Amino acid sequence: WWTIHPLGYGLAMHMDLFWAAFLLSAVAKSGLLKYGGLKAYRQALPFCMGLVIGDFVMGAFWNFLSIALNRALYQIYY
Repeated sequence: WWTIHPLGYGLAMHMDLFWAAFLLSAVAKSGLLKYGGLKAYRQALPFCMGLVIGDFVMGAFWNFLSIALNRALYQIYY
């Protein structure tokens, strides 16, 4: 019954920072589905999820290291 998704509002607030990542992922997904089909798309999902999880893990690592050293080392986004 609610036509506007709440996550869309949150993403729209930071679209000026992440528009290139969203565009690149949409182009990659459509190209993969068009030329490789559903099988290639499903085979690529673990790799893509690994990229996302690895980004969060490394961001957390740098955050904990900056707390331990009491120094600003890494900033995930503005």
